[in-house]
Amino acid sequence: MSKLKRRHFLQFSGATLASIGLSQLDFFTQAQHQNQVLAQSTGRKYALLIGINQYDDRRISELRGCLTDVEMQYKLLRYRYGFAPEDIRVLTDKTTEKPTRDNILRAFEEHLIAKVQPGDVAIFHYSGHGGLMEDPYPIDPKSITNGTLVPIDCQLKARNDIMGRTLFLLSKQVQTDAFTMVLDSCHSGGGTRGNSTVRALRVGRSNEPIADPSKAELDYQKVHREKLKLSETALTKLRRDGIAKGVAIGSAQKEQLAVDAKFSGFHAGALTYLLTRYLWQIPSAEPLEDTFGRLALITREVAADSNNAQQPIKEVAPGKSFDTQPMYQIAADRPNAEGVVTTVPSTGQIEFWLGGVSSSSLKAYQPGSLFSLLDDQGNVTGELEQTGLAGLVGYGVVKQGKPPVVGTLLREKLRNIPSDTPLQVAISPEITTNRDELKSELGKVSN
Repeated sequence: MSKLKRRHFLQFSGATLASIGLSQLDFFTQAQHQNQVLAQSTGRKYALLIGINQYDDRRISELRGCLTDVEMQYKLLRYRYGFAPEDIRVLTDKTTEKPTRDNILRAFEEHLIAKVQPGDVAIFHYSGHGGLMEDPYPIDPKSITNGTLVPIDCQLKARNDIMGRTLFLLSKQVQTDAFTMVLDSCHSGGGTRGNSTVRALRVGRSNEPIADPSKAELDYQKVHREKLKLSETALTKLRRDGIAKGVAIGSAQKEQLAVDAKFSGFHAGALTYLLTRYLWQIPSAEPLEDTFGRLALITREVAADSNNAQQPIKEVAPGKSFDTQPMYQIAADRPNAEGVVTTVPSTGQIEFWLGGVSSSSLKAYQPGSLFSLLDDQGNVTGELEQTGLAGLVGYGVVKQGKPPVVGTLLREKLRNIPSDTPLQVAISPEITTNRDELKSELGKVSN
């Protein structure tokens, strides 16, 4: 019988792997599991996370995955990257501090400008609707518009969006180069695509004029431009040169749509879910260029399932070599993992978060699946058996070792696959010899 090459085997097994929730990305990451201590940042690490599902103006379409995005980022930053809880500020429609225009701007100033020092790490994440407004000082003579973030108190008849121009001025004042902005929104028109909602504000008919920025927005920009001692001409030139600081990642190209997608038992932004999932899995720091390349590939695939074209974008500050640095410009503090323990009650089941697991794998997890409990060096300290699953939240009991504490990492050990899972094997057209013999041998495999 002719020998099977590795790539032939992967082609044969693709359908079956998908049915049990495995992908070639899973193999890539699982094959590189290493028990190693990763480099730590010498400064403090700050994050401002914004998520808006439901807007005050009910004419603005409701989203379903933005709060999940914030939770995914929060757990990744806290439990893998070592951010202190007090250094992660969260504004959502469910928190006491709502993501109004004033609160978002104040939080940026207080948390990322006033606190952050050179050598620190800073992250700004926004998930919600995006919009467009007319830019009085456009950087592209062919386009007079500027992308915006839509705060929770936006009214369709009285827009108070936060313009990209404002974000530039604020970012310019952050006192570290290790600054990352992630925007999981877009401005190419609202609506739905299949089972997914688009994160873009839809205002009336397509031929209606673009909204003007509010007076408060223009006044705010003037204050911060003067703080930076920039003329309008100088500011426009800087904006034409590139982003203000660090790295910026957006969920879609200018004329594309960002998907608020339905996964296995939960909704999330395609960009945020795939990014955070990947960062849970990679065993060691890799260049941003490589991370983004893989992220862009899988985001396109997920968006295509919703009949949508979505290609993430990345930009690095002019003259900087951040493409060779890891995402967020720091290595993770703790080992790679599929999940983390989030609740340990005195009695009853342990609750854990599976942010590092693919959506297809979640479908395949059955009660009885096993996870290894890991310490901060990646050493196995015990074993947890899954008893239930709801979206990204799992439930289980300790089978071996001491009870874990909140923050204990989980790595998949055994997946309990249903006994009736079909095995589909295909013969590649590239195999032209001994095909009949191969079919005969495959036919001998017992059920």
